[in-house]
Amino acid sequence: MPDLKRSKTNRDLEENEVLLAGELSRQDARKFLIRDARHHVARFADFAILDGDASSLSPAEYQAFASLLGAPIGDSLRAFEFVVTDANNDGLLGIAEFFAWSLSHAYAKYGAKALDSTFSRYDTDDSGSLDSFELDKVCTEMGFGAASLEIFESLDKDGNNAVSYREIVEALRT
Repeated sequence: MPDLKRSKTNRDLEENEVLLAGELSRQDARKFLIRDARHHVARFADFAILDGDASSLSPAEYQAFASLLGAPIGDSLRAFEFVVTDANNDGLLGIAEFFAWSLSHAYAKYGAKALDSTFSRYDTDDSGSLDSFELDKVCTEMGFGAASLEIFESLDKDGNNAVSYREIVEALRT
């Protein structure tokens, strides 16, 4: 059985070397964004089941989740981040809201290059937007595949059956 702790350490070292060198390629940025999202969605599943509902995070579950990720912020800032992330103000973070949260954290960490590269890779028809099939591929690679329709509907604010780059960036700002 492989030593998972050692493997994770090696991946972290590789990422740190690339980031310190200041030479984050579009491909590396996309790879790190997707890796982080997969890690986030796995942790989401671990914490969402604490209250018997595997589809959302309560404020307490979010606090525990954020602490596990080692975010160096205090409880009051985590509570504020929860309120800001809860786009529909229902007191829970659903999977679509969590998808936007995960993307926003990766965007903050790796920059526009990661988002641009990921968007371009999946915009297979070069239309400047992602249809539901293209977004499903993104969601599947990031670990959110089962919720791709819900995520698509939450991102498609203008109802044109496509998610533009602008709509994704706006979701990151909410």
